[in-house]
Amino acid sequence: MRDRASLSALAIGIALLTLAAAPAAAVRVESSVSGEVLFINPGSMGDNTAALGPLGVTVGAPVQMVLGIESTTPVDSVDAQGTTYKNAILDWTLTIGDFQATLVAGPLNQVVVSDNFQGNDAYTLSASVDTTDDVLGANSGAASTFTQVGGGAISNENVAQDLSAFFAGTVAIAGVDAVISVIFSQLAPAPPSRCLPGQIGAGAALCRAVLLCLSKIAPGPELSACIEKANLKFIAQFDKVGAKAEQQGDACPSGTDGASAALDLADDTDAIETLISTGADADSKDDTKYRAGLFKAAADAVSKGLKAYAKDAKKPDADKLEAGLQKVGDKLDKGLLKTEAKADKKGVDTDVDLDAVGDAVFELVDEVRELANGD
Repeated sequence: MRDRASLSALAIGIALLTLAAAPAAAVRVESSVSGEVLFINPGSMGDNTAALGPLGVTVGAPVQMVLGIESTTPVDSVDAQGTTYKNAILDWTLTIGDFQATLVAGPLNQVVVSDNFQGNDAYTLSASVDTTDDVLGANSGAASTFTQVGGGAISNENVAQDLSAFFAGTVAIAGVDAVISVIFSQLAPAPPSRCLPGQIGAGAALCRAVLLCLSKIAPGPELSACIEKANLKFIAQFDKVGAKAEQQGDACPSGTDGASAALDLADDTDAIETLISTGADADSKDDTKYRAGLFKAAADAVSKGLKAYAKDAKKPDADKLEAGLQKVGDKLDKGLLKTEAKADKKGVDTDVDLDAVGDAVFELVDEVRELANGD
């Protein structure tokens, strides 16, 4: 027996189509979003904006949009900017008070789906519309674009998309006598910055490298060279992440460059160095080993704490972040105490305040996170 493909519509606006041997039946996929009037302007040939107020069309007025898409619409054309579907809009209604714009047969009716074009997703609609009392004038039309920075919200293979996956949208309802501009904002949570995880990761690598330099090299030119090497690597990585994000249209929240960031972080690594190194006996191998162990435990905790924040920046989850940081803190405490216990057995004067070291470690973690976030 030949298998027949099935067609199903999934929640709020996403349709997945499996082609069958027999022609697929039409399926309407509906989306509904709310927004507000952003601007009201005269048209290209006249000014009938005064007639809009009595209908409830004013700046800031709420807008409700209902869109029906024919999910089985075939592809009309494909180019670098996206995939075009002609006559895919079955119905389109925009309501503002007593004003309505509704789809009518006309020269405009198409959807363009742009999947990660120049780093962004876009879902663009255009159609001829009829308006209440023909208030906008002849040949009215509507054009709307929903966007999501970073791509990943949509696929060119689907003409019906989930509008709630987009960060923001706009629509212009235009005629020769007036134009109404509408904004749909925060349809989805603001996308995380592409550069945030990368710049946090660069900070994690810098702090770990500096603390490891302190763990194995005595003060002097060699230590300075080790720290300088770590800083230069950080600056290059921090700036590289920022430049790549900028090319993709993403502004890094840090708002700074690598050299400035490195200077900002130096005080916090210096604080840990002071806590661990003060009172050191350079002539005692056991004392040196004791303090090296403390630096290594601090380096590991800073690195893993910041990795937890970098992971959360990609996919926020407050519970997982809290659990991850708690695990880092517990391991740090265990590592510091274990190092101290070993030193005690060898008669080392274990004078380092471990609680203060733990606090300084997480202050450094917070400093890197806040710097990357621009806080």
